[in-house]
Amino acid sequence: MKPFHRIARIAVFFLFAGIILWGSLDAHPPVPQWSFLAWDKAQHTLAYGVLTLLAGGALAVFVRSMAATWILAFLLSLSYGIILEYLQKYMTRTRSFEINDMVADGLGSLCCAIAGFAWYRFIVRDRKEQRS
Repeated sequence: MKPFHRIARIAVFFLFAGIILWGSLDAHPPVPQWSFLAWDKAQHTLAYGVLTLLAGGALAVFVRSMAATWILAFLLSLSYGIILEYLQKYMTRTRSFEINDMVADGLGSLCCAIAGFAWYRFIVRDRKEQRS
């Protein structure tokens, strides 16, 4: 992998994590116009699913095992969501701590970690084997 691609993967992950941080701690975060995404739990599931995919891409730079990459991506994203819930509880007056948000974070993270691993296992690896 080219050095630029490595740096880009890591930078995009941290940029998206920063956007989630801002949205989680902002007193009045923007509300999407689409009715489905106006539901808070759908926002959590989608955001942490995308964060997990980006974490998997960033971690693949450092970790050779794809199984380990996606397990770590899941754990990193879920931990980040739990930490942000506690930050909402103790650092804001307008946001609240919700267990259901952590469940939604975990669900999105788990689904995308499984999808990312399956994508690599069944599609990317098969393409590499066909080229050999």
